[in-house]
Amino acid sequence: MNPRIVIVKCQVAWLVVCHVLLLSVASLAFAGDWPMWRYDACHTAASPEELPGTLSLKWTRQYLPRLPVWNDPLNQDLMPYDTVFQPVVMGHRMFLGFNDSDKVVALDMRTGDVLWTFYSGGPVRFSPVAAAGKVYFTSDDGYLYCVDAETENLRWNLRGGPSAQKVLGNQRIISAWPARGGPVLRDNTLYFAASIWPFMGTFVYAVDAETGKVKWLNDSTGADYIKQPHDAPAFAGVAPQGQLAATERLLLVPGGRSLPAVFDRASGRLAYFGFGAKGMGGSFVATDQSLMFVHTRLRGTAALSLSDFRDRRFRVNESVRPYGGKLHVLASRDASDRLAPVLRGAALAGAEIGGRFRGARWQTSDDRQSPYGETGTVELHANLWVQHGRGLREPAHVPLGCGRLL
Repeated sequence: MNPRIVIVKCQVAWLVVCHVLLLSVASLAFAGDWPMWRYDACHTAASPEELPGTLSLKWTRQYLPRLPVWNDPLNQDLMPYDTVFQPVVMGHRMFLGFNDSDKVVALDMRTGDVLWTFYSGGPVRFSPVAAAGKVYFTSDDGYLYCVDAETENLRWNLRGGPSAQKVLGNQRIISAWPARGGPVLRDNTLYFAASIWPFMGTFVYAVDAETGKVKWLNDSTGADYIKQPHDAPAFAGVAPQGQLAATERLLLVPGGRSLPAVFDRASGRLAYFGFGAKGMGGSFVATDQSLMFVHTRLRGTAALSLSDFRDRRFRVNESVRPYGGKLHVLASRDASDRLAPVLRGAALAGAEIGGRFRGARWQTSDDRQSPYGETGTVELHANLWVQHGRGLREPAHVPLGCGRLL
């Protein structure tokens, strides 16, 4: 079996330590690529490759801790997009973006050596995309870049905003329309967005990944004069901040502290925009083609339908994770006494996506119903937040095991 690459990020004292763990074999063969943030255009964070049985530390590189663009607690909660490194891998190369030194670095996966460094005109806050021998990334200078993965030579770049106007941002000189709609690639089309202030105009692009030619541009959403959640009318349309996601037909554009805007991927037409309930939104979005999962305050996750864009009343306090082809949440071991009456019986209690909590069954991957597990019998877990009626004030800990939500 080919060895699998695992990137482990941690902060130790004043350094960020980037470790690469590899199976110790004579021929340093590598498994599949990790071409973009959370692996694919839907951001499932699931690769078909398997980890080997034994891993060993191959090399280590040390960098200063990231200095995120937002430093207040509320915005750090909803928009933590540049707090840690988010590397991508293509072949024997790893690519890292730096928000403190305006660059993308290519590292040799076998040795950890720096192969090249490409400088942009502003901080690189989002994960690059690496595919077909090219690396794509956005910068606070307002540009989308395409560079050769082998030579670092610039293939092409595209300015997202209408001019080269500069402003002060985070003690830096950046574009008045920073490109903070991080790139996503699907079907040889690259999508990104520029500008975070609707009243200055926002610009969402579909670009040919080979030539850089614009396929479509939506620059009309910033002109929406609408009522905001605190009842004040304003030019408050799409304000891109976060890594874009793409389904077969839709483009999802995170809006910082609003829900993601949804565009038709073929035409660029706006299909949906809304602020959502209080505390919903953020820079995170992932999808399983039928639902989009977004963050809420206090690192929660909510789900909205991609057919009618309604809130499915699904709330958890951990990110969803892929298993068996679906995105879901795995719950922790210890059952809460508060939920004991609900949990009694042969079936496990769970959270059905859509509607209220109603003791939905939990099924294993081979379609057998899981029995109620005692402490220590569950191998994969996370915390499950259940809302029932008015909602619970405390997280509900429910043992679920490995499977999928019905």
